[in-house]
Amino acid sequence: MNIEELYNKILREHSTNPHNYSSGLRKIPESVQRENPSCGDWICLLARFDASDGLETINFEIEGCSIATASSSIMTEIVKGKKRQEVKKICQEILSVMKGEKEGALLDSYGDISALKGVLPFPYRLKCAALPWQALEMV
Repeated sequence: MNIEELYNKILREHSTNPHNYSSGLRKIPESVQRENPSCGDWICLLARFDASDGLETINFEIEGCSIATASSSIMTEIVKGKKRQEVKKICQEILSVMKGEKEGALLDSYGDISALKGVLPFPYRLKCAALPWQALEMV
């Protein structure tokens, strides 16, 4: 696999123009923080559900590599507006692919996240891609 496949167009777009990025989230008490100690990537995630358990707000702040940033951006687009149970299901499925428990083809059903299939063979880069999903799992 070459570097072009790893950092494909979708990942580059989401890493340079991340959707739902917001600074200053560290100061909000209900935000969730997660760190990847192997590389130093760090994410702060804020997710708010409405009275009917729909995800009305999701934003992230990140200090990390392009893969962590792109994965965060894509994640927020996938889950925005979904019900809490659906968010949990999606999160579990994506993480199960990243852990090697399910086939990478499952990512195809979630749109842009399929761009991360190129990262699956690289365990250290996979930790970067999983970081935002691990934070979402804590919400």
